[in-house]
Amino acid sequence: MLQAAKEEGVKRFLYATSSSVYGDEQRLPKVEAKIGKPLLPYAVSKSVNEMYAKVFGDHL
Repeated sequence: MLQAAKEEGVKRFLYATSSSVYGDEQRLPKVEAKIGKPLLPYAVSKSVNEMYAKVFGDHL
């Protein structure tokens, strides 16, 4: 979807992620600077997808 959006000149792309990316970090409230070890493969996939979206966004 990111590649197709880039090819079509889409200006804005919203990616919804999950709090599971915070992993085993216990502190509340959760903050992006403090991400623990992922607990599930689902969390890893969401985290990687966040990275893909960031890289695409940085290079549009």
